Amino acid sequence: MKDESSDDDGLTISPPPGRPRRNKLTEERKMNTMLHKYILTQPSLETIWQNFAQFQAVQQADMIQRMCEILMEKWDENLDSNPPLQVLRIKQEVATGYHQGKDLKDYLRQLLSYRKNYHHKRNKETGSASPSRIPSTDTTQHPLREVPPSYVPATGEGAAAVPAHWKQQFVYQQWDRTEVLALKAHLPDPRKNPAGFYKEFSQIISPQILTLMDIKMLFGTLVPQDIWKTIIQKDYPVELGGTWDQLDHEDQDRKPGDKPGALIVALPDRLLTLIQKSLPPRLVDWDRIDTCKQKKDEHIADFFSRFERAYTDFSGQDASTEGGMRLFVDKFVNCMSPEVALKIRLAESTWSTSTPSQILTMAQYYENRVHEEKDKKDKQTKELKTKVLVQQAYPLS
Repeated sequence: MKDESSDDDGLTISPPPGRPRRNKLTEERKMNTMLHKYILTQPSLETIWQNFAQFQAVQQADMIQRMCEILMEKWDENLDSNPPLQVLRIKQEVATGYHQGKDLKDYLRQLLSYRKNYHHKRNKETGSASPSRIPSTDTTQHPLREVPPSYVPATGEGAAAVPAHWKQQFVYQQWDRTEVLALKAHLPDPRKNPAGFYKEFSQIISPQILTLMDIKMLFGTLVPQDIWKTIIQKDYPVELGGTWDQLDHEDQDRKPGDKPGALIVALPDRLLTLIQKSLPPRLVDWDRIDTCKQKKDEHIADFFSRFERAYTDFSGQDASTEGGMRLFVDKFVNCMSPEVALKIRLAESTWSTSTPSQILTMAQYYENRVHEEKDKKDKQTKELKTKVLVQQAYPLS
């Protein structure tokens, strides 16, 4: 873009139109400022994500990762020392650094959602106006399950930073159906995005040591019913390492509190392989994307969110890859308001190589320009009409 300031760390921030440039801030101060302004002081998740869409630097993976870390520290300080399983999974995903950009935003979204729901539940139970300030002594609300070494490195780099409560012992308790349904709400639609569904689902399942009852509840609830019924009705003795009768028999021999047997411990990974083969091909419908146009008086940030969902659901492309990103930007500009799209094409020679966050920043700037020009034109038209009416009422003699 044309009016940009770039820091040594590579983050690029575009100052809002009409405002003077700010002095350079340290990376830590930037992050803390963003955390306070765009997360902690906001009343709703929807507002938070609208702010994120308008702040270009949030697209940077290291910035997102730092925000996740700060939020998780706040969780550790203000809530109990036994967070939900989903929070442990998010901690692992952020710590390993395997995911970039949008993926980390999704994990941050989940963390915020869990934190908000936890506050609401604690507020109802305690009657407190500020549940986040009260240390919790309830260790049964979110029972820990076994955390594998990838979650809690005992030695090596990063070991000292692991909170002590990550290393608590395994607690064998059955999954609660409410907890499973909460996980389902965060999974991609397996019909629209089978690869994304499998990736998220396997990340939930793989680290756990599950009983047979847990397996049936998790897979039976989260996996599409037609696929799961097919797997249940057929024994698949080779693929599963045994028949369902053998698995039931092994589970019955387990004493309460003991780990599941070897067949059942290996069962989730075997089931994941079967499910991956059974998932339908990703739905691709470019007409649904091409007809996703910006509505009259719709804010560009709202349209961006709506278009992003349509692109994710129906393109069959991964927007995190370079090719998928370029295609997303091209389609987004084609579908936005024609006046704004024309200004971007004429004024920004590099718009086609922009990232989604950069093209959104451009669109917001030129949308404001279009509105200003329209208001100015309307004002001139109104003044001209008034002048004509005055001349008609008081003609010159």
